[in-house]
Amino acid sequence: MRNIVLVLLITLLLSGCDLFQVRESEPPAAQIPWIDFTTGVDSVLLNLEYSYTYPQNAVHYVGLFSSDYIFHFAPQDVSDFSIEPTWTRVQEQDMIQVLHNRYENMQVTLEEVEEQDQIESTQAKIYRQYTITGISRNQGKEVITLAEGNMELHLKEEYGNWYITKWYDYRSGNVSTWGKLKYENH
Repeated sequence: MRNIVLVLLITLLLSGCDLFQVRESEPPAAQIPWIDFTTGVDSVLLNLEYSYTYPQNAVHYVGLFSSDYIFHFAPQDVSDFSIEPTWTRVQEQDMIQVLHNRYENMQVTLEEVEEQDQIESTQAKIYRQYTITGISRNQGKEVITLAEGNMELHLKEEYGNWYITKWYDYRSGNVSTWGKLKYENH
């Protein structure tokens, strides 16, 4: 008798909650942009931007670089800030995680420059002027310029995909370079 009362009581409580009523499904979350197969030089550049813009893409970042990748800091940064002249893809991966922990809403703008890109069948040299902006997670909500300068990317095609093999960073003014931003966040 006691079990019957308990079952009836539970049934009444659950029927009043609309637990078993059919509901509308929620729309899927917006997909984070990423190009899985970098079959063109432009797709590598887009993924480079996506790595900084979307923190979720930080896990893909190291995949933009060849196994023998080398980053070359701007010569002025090496002399002015006692930075080592180069680093590798392992340091790139560490840096992108720290950078996303310190800044939010980062935007990378890459603009073509006067130098002509040199794109061949299995290798390329790409020249861009860059600006990176973001908001410090510790110092307010104002968008600040994190880096400005010029870059020269050397890419190679392997097994149908393009990878960055060398990255040369250059100063173009008094604002920090991409390399200095990387160095400060490794």
